[in-house]
Amino acid sequence: MALVITADGQEKEVKIHPDAKGFKQIQQIIGGFIVPIKMPDGVVVWVDEDGLPKRLPVNRAVTAKVGQLIVGTAVLCQKGEWDESD
Repeated sequence: MALVITADGQEKEVKIHPDAKGFKQIQQIIGGFIVPIKMPDGVVVWVDEDGLPKRLPVNRAVTAKVGQLIVGTAVLCQKGEWDESD
């Protein structure tokens, strides 16, 4: 199960399709073009590529996990749950 974390800190688990449907599903959750951030532990953090120009609020929970400024909603996929080559 992937973890959705909103900018206000709300968390919700969701099942992501392991194919192209999953990519569109993540886009729909985040609300825009998405970009992955690959973590050393294998987690893939999907964020809004245009979050800063959109002036989305800072996502403090994900910023702390990733170690860089993250804005808006993020989707965290565990190792093996999402593979960009799918």
